[in-house]
Amino acid sequence: MVALNQKFEGLTITLDGGTFRGCTFTRCRLRFNGLALPELGGNTFNECEWDFVGHAGETLAFLQMLYHDQGGSGLVETIFGRLRERQPLTAVPHT
Repeated sequence: MVALNQKFEGLTITLDGGTFRGCTFTRCRLRFNGLALPELGGNTFNECEWDFVGHAGETLAFLQMLYHDQGGSGLVETIFGRLRERQPLTAVPHT
């Protein structure tokens, strides 16, 4: 799906592989399966819910398990620090 400067309200939208630029989403459910990255830019999200399902959901569940059950809270914090700083996420050291 390619959406430019469109308004969406009250819809469930799967983001995988789509292009959404300059769009406004209001009370939408935005779903990401982790199958293909979407292109997002200049969008506005009002009262939306995000669903991370499939591969994306499994990845988040894995990070949650590491954080809480495997003593990997430092690793998860390092990953999120790299996300904030736009650093590469491959070969993340665990200290």
